[in-house]
Amino acid sequence: MPNGTSGTIKVRPQFLNPPAQGNMLLKPEYRSKPPLLSQPQQDNVLLTPEYRKKLQKQTPVQSSTYVYNPSRRFVGTGGLLLQPQKGSPDFKGHIIFVNGNIGSALHSTAGVINSLRDKVPEETHTGKRGQNVNEGQSGEGNLTDSEDRYSQKQADIDKKKKGSLSNYAAKVTRYTISPSLITKDVLDSAFSYSKYERFIGYWNVESNNYKFTETYADYFDAKGSQHFINGSHGLQSKAPHRMQHGIAQGYAWAQANLSTITKEGYEKNKKFAPWMPQPKDEPITVVMHSQGNAMGLGVVSGIGKYLSEKGWDKMGLNLVMLSVHQNMALNSATYANYKREKMDMLAHEYVLNKLPGIYSQDKLLTPQGINEFAPSIFGNWDGVKKHSVQFTFANDRLDVVTRMGDIPGMLNACGSEIKTDVMPFHISNGIAHMHEYFLDNLFEVSKVDKGVVVVNTKKTKSYRHLVSNFMARYKEYHLKVAFYALNPKERYFTSSNPYGGSSTTDFLEQHKNNLVSAYGELWNVELSVHGAPVRWGLQKNMLGPNWTSKSIFELVKEKGNSIYYRKANKGAPLANVGDVYRK
Repeated sequence: MPNGTSGTIKVRPQFLNPPAQGNMLLKPEYRSKPPLLSQPQQDNVLLTPEYRKKLQKQTPVQSSTYVYNPSRRFVGTGGLLLQPQKGSPDFKGHIIFVNGNIGSALHSTAGVINSLRDKVPEETHTGKRGQNVNEGQSGEGNLTDSEDRYSQKQADIDKKKKGSLSNYAAKVTRYTISPSLITKDVLDSAFSYSKYERFIGYWNVESNNYKFTETYADYFDAKGSQHFINGSHGLQSKAPHRMQHGIAQGYAWAQANLSTITKEGYEKNKKFAPWMPQPKDEPITVVMHSQGNAMGLGVVSGIGKYLSEKGWDKMGLNLVMLSVHQNMALNSATYANYKREKMDMLAHEYVLNKLPGIYSQDKLLTPQGINEFAPSIFGNWDGVKKHSVQFTFANDRLDVVTRMGDIPGMLNACGSEIKTDVMPFHISNGIAHMHEYFLDNLFEVSKVDKGVVVVNTKKTKSYRHLVSNFMARYKEYHLKVAFYALNPKERYFTSSNPYGGSSTTDFLEQHKNNLVSAYGELWNVELSVHGAPVRWGLQKNMLGPNWTSKSIFELVKEKGNSIYYRKANKGAPLANVGDVYRK
């Protein structure tokens, strides 16, 4: 181009470029002028008046000149005029699965040992933690550790890597062949899960045909955006701590995965890029199980914090709470009555081998549960409940996960009533009084035939039958206790050994052992009940002919039909960000 000639002008197309918002716009004075160039030019160009007139006659570049991408920047050529555009954003949700405690003695050995040694993770740094979350103590931890987050996209990459799905098989083989390779860390590393096993394997198992996360993601418009956050804390972990930890991880997840522009930037640019998504176009769904319920609620608050900082006041929100652990406090008279009933059932005799001191040291005392602590992290806990559906069986009351039950004021897919009773059943006058909506049939998989899970009916256990068997042993034991109280001499028999010495038989002991054994059968079944909403959550006809033929997933959908914000239900209410995050 001519340079330095008389009558030339110097043109500098100017842009605003705030790096935080990525809000690149032409200055107002240039937006009011006609476009000068139709192809990319240098920032510093000298044009003759004749050449400038020639360019002004050319057709302006069309709307494709301005491109929107996830980094939220308008890319222009030269100094063209921004034109209002037509279009709408895609409706694309995100779903986060927050797992509960991973208590496998084989795959989370260190976590189990911590429980047996009374090491409560949030109270003291425990060193090795098995599959539990990074607690962030002693300067060694990180509450937002990326190892405690995962995504389906990463899982798909890992599936292609040989040996990445299972650390266990490879390491066991190595240590078997070369025992000298075993180090002091073997219990925490050699038998630990890979990230794929820990996250994907928690939710997707044979009994749900490995389709749990995919099924929920499809329903909540989040196919291709499935995420996982580890909610496994040690036994004796308290709900308030897990909720606070969840806030940190939720905020970190939002920073890493959401590309939300500020509301101010959106309002300024929406007519030029109407396809920019708002939070209502990218609803957040969180599916939680067991300990993960408290952690998951914290995650929701952390995401709310992120959106609040961006200036947004509305968001799409869907919550699914399965097998809710520490739904409420367990203390005072409620705990005293619970402990008394458990002692009467000889629960402490069986549990002693599972978790020493659970009753003698009152390890189940819970000053605050989810419902008591939630108002301190949410702007409006009742408002958050309006976007939630819960499902917890009435007999999901295993000792080590007590307290279990429903959260008052929240929609319940497991029957119409809110079940907050701490006990799976009560014994009165020798009769077990059971609640409605308990899981009776405990299935085992026979095979998966062409995508259909086939149940092994011969191995199916009935909770009702096991309670009946327990009550028979219970009556026998307590009748003998009463009899020997009146006839103490009848309880013992001493035999003499002709070679010296003697031995004494306690006739009550056998009845006691029978009762403890019957309690153990209930224990094992209640453990299965606790995991059933995940493991069997997609299975129809599992809830019994007196209840429904629908699956748990279908019951959750049905109960949440009017409140879940989905592409097919955009008329559902949006959540207030101010309800989700308490400033």
